[in-house]
Amino acid sequence: MMKTTGRRTRAPSRQTVQGFTLVEFLVGAGLGLVSMVLIATVLASAEKNKRSSSSGADADVAGSLAIFELERAVKNAGYGLSASTSGCALTATFNGLAVPGIPTKLASVQIRAGAAGAPDQLRVLTGSPARIPLPMQIKAVTSDAFGSTYGLSSRLGVINNDLMAVVIPSDPQSSCVLFQATLPTSGAATNAIQRVNDTKWNLRTQAPSVDVSKPVYVINLTGLQDTTFSIANTGQGKQHRLHRAEFDWLTLASSEQDLHAGIVDLRAYYGLDTNNDQTVDVYTKEAQTTTAGWQQLRTVRLALLARSAHFEKEQVTATAPLWNLGRAVEVKGADVKDCEDDHCVPLNTGGGTDWRHYRYKLFDVVVPVRNHVWTP
Repeated sequence: MMKTTGRRTRAPSRQTVQGFTLVEFLVGAGLGLVSMVLIATVLASAEKNKRSSSSGADADVAGSLAIFELERAVKNAGYGLSASTSGCALTATFNGLAVPGIPTKLASVQIRAGAAGAPDQLRVLTGSPARIPLPMQIKAVTSDAFGSTYGLSSRLGVINNDLMAVVIPSDPQSSCVLFQATLPTSGAATNAIQRVNDTKWNLRTQAPSVDVSKPVYVINLTGLQDTTFSIANTGQGKQHRLHRAEFDWLTLASSEQDLHAGIVDLRAYYGLDTNNDQTVDVYTKEAQTTTAGWQQLRTVRLALLARSAHFEKEQVTATAPLWNLGRAVEVKGADVKDCEDDHCVPLNTGGGTDWRHYRYKLFDVVVPVRNHVWTP
């Protein structure tokens, strides 16, 4: 019998291809969405913290620079002036009209208190390095129909058309009369200046009365740097900033400049030594009315409030900022409050009802008015 051989044939196996089920897909998508939400939350929180910290750092830097600017100005206040000539009321006319812009007092530092809690203004007079406004004593006076000639102890730094002020220290209530000086022609005394009658600065009817039997001085006001610091804000939503205005005594014009953003309040007090013991015993905003009163000036105490630019969704400031002045020195003023055992002054937060959504930084410094103290 013949054997026959052959292969056993098998039916092909069925291979099934398995993928994600709908449930698995939904679970994976859900996990992905949760992860995205967590990542977005972490990133948003990190960005929020970064903005808060960066805006706080910006406010800290702006406040530091701003208080340094004010401190430097007050330290230089009165350079070239004399404490014995401080406080007289400046009077001047141009073409017969009152001159706007000039300070009301010839004083190294003048504080203009803000009304109803508004920021203060600080005005500083100091001599420029190029032209020191030294007080020059009048030794002799000659007058005629055309004007007056003043013989001086020195004419250092005076040039034609400089604006001068006649100061009489022995008469605290007298006015410091402003006039425009003319250098005399050749042949006149070397240390002499003239006040020529004209219809601009030097009206004949307003010529100052000079009695050389008592000390009388002239001061070159053209050599002064006249700077006013204030807080500027041009409207709703605008950034508050420290503002500086430079007044030119010859042109009667001011040059304006914004210095540091984020500064919402400026406060200032005179520090007076009323009993002459070389220690400040009174802080006040009231300007002195006599030369003897101005000679009590020793320091100026300043405060600046800087606000962060970033608006926080949460309320990050619970109570309105206060300036703590301590209890050691008497503080005069209607805005002074009692904070437990200390004197406190409420500060301006920049207006609006959303002030709690910003962060604040207070800068406080006591600046000696050294030129005022050193000069006689």
